[in-house]
Amino acid sequence: MLEGKAYVPLLHLRLAEVRALRELPESSKNLMIPIVKLRPWLNSKTLDKALDTLDEAIGNRLYGLDLDEFKYEAHPDPAKLAKVEFASLFDPTDGYRNYYDVVESGPNRIPVFRGITDREPQIEDQLQQVEELERGLFVRALANQPGAIINIADAVIQRGLENVVFVVDCGWGPNILTQAALCSGIVQTLVDLSPTIEIVVAGSSFPDAFGGLGDRFIIPVNERGLFQEVRRAVNGGELVYGDWGSTRPPTKPVPMRNVPRIDIAKTASWLSWRSEGGEDYEDIANRVLEDAEWDGTLGLWGEYMIEKTAEGSDGSIKAPAMAAAVRVNLHLHQQAHFSNPDGLHVGDEVVGDDL
Repeated sequence: MLEGKAYVPLLHLRLAEVRALRELPESSKNLMIPIVKLRPWLNSKTLDKALDTLDEAIGNRLYGLDLDEFKYEAHPDPAKLAKVEFASLFDPTDGYRNYYDVVESGPNRIPVFRGITDREPQIEDQLQQVEELERGLFVRALANQPGAIINIADAVIQRGLENVVFVVDCGWGPNILTQAALCSGIVQTLVDLSPTIEIVVAGSSFPDAFGGLGDRFIIPVNERGLFQEVRRAVNGGELVYGDWGSTRPPTKPVPMRNVPRIDIAKTASWLSWRSEGGEDYEDIANRVLEDAEWDGTLGLWGEYMIEKTAEGSDGSIKAPAMAAAVRVNLHLHQQAHFSNPDGLHVGDEVVGDDL
């Protein structure tokens, strides 16, 4: 399934990530297969709006349709149809039939194995549906909670299923490199089962606290270090890099004062400028453009938005969600072209809503 793909980002259907993905150059989208955790879209009345939004952002390309457990409610308000429909996708009846029906209803959707840590993960029932769909499968497991991943791999091999990709997700945290040994053990076990098995190694190290770092600082992309450690430790196998697109896990809103910050992405780091002395986003954007590390020639929407913000134009960065969308857009592009730096410069593709 991953032939010709250099990158598997693990995303959520949140405003910033959707905007970042939608605005990516076609050339970058063609180099990745994202796995996106579905959730109801904003205040939409039905779940179809979320699915349509995701399909539009990715275009006519394959993607893994995961589910966002953070937004799951066991007993949603019956009057809120989108939440009721979403909750039904977590129903394990008949091998998660409701979920697989939604996957089947969109031609580019690839299923992601459900309930991998369930006491009874219904492996045969789910693989039967995968076989009937003929689209392949993602098997995603947290490195510290792998559940039935090895049993699923055994069953996949026994059935002779093709286009099955195993995703070993090391989760989120600044110390993600400490997960390398645990991750390597799972990956090696999978490779021992089948040397041609496709495996994605992923995680996220983007921080959630920036106080005391100054008005300009560099954050390493530890996900790349994690991948390289696992690659060195594992004997054989077809490993592909993945990460969370420079995002963090969903959390409940916490009242706090927003300190404006703009981040740009390099291949192995993020460079951040943070408000000092009451600076707003326009002030920070002007500092970004004056910085020696600023390129501005890649032809990306994220660059365009920073330039618009420095000008004080309408539709520029005014809030954290849009600042995050800019960072994610730049990060996804950088990682998609990690092995082909010549492809970083987009060329003639237009960017921005008004172009």
